[in-house]
Amino acid sequence: MDFFGVAVVETQRALRRFGPDPVGTRELRPILDAATDASLARGAERWVFVVVRDPALRAEIGRCYRAAWDAGEHYTRATDADRDVAPSGATKA
Repeated sequence: MDFFGVAVVETQRALRRFGPDPVGTRELRPILDAATDASLARGAERWVFVVVRDPALRAEIGRCYRAAWDAGEHYTRATDADRDVAPSGATKA
């Protein structure tokens, strides 16, 4: 497969909605193997992935992540922490 050809680079996209069907181990293993070979900032450490198959546990992780994200957003707004990267003339909501 040509990485710079249509098959890879020109067709990649970000996915933010996922189907309900589980991904089998046979399909997941090569995906995780490829992901662990991805480059890292400074190449300091290898990637580590955790596969969570239990829907209730995934929901709880999602709630915890959302709480942390909201806290970070609150901090950013309260301290104007993103002023160096915010678009010029942007106003805070």
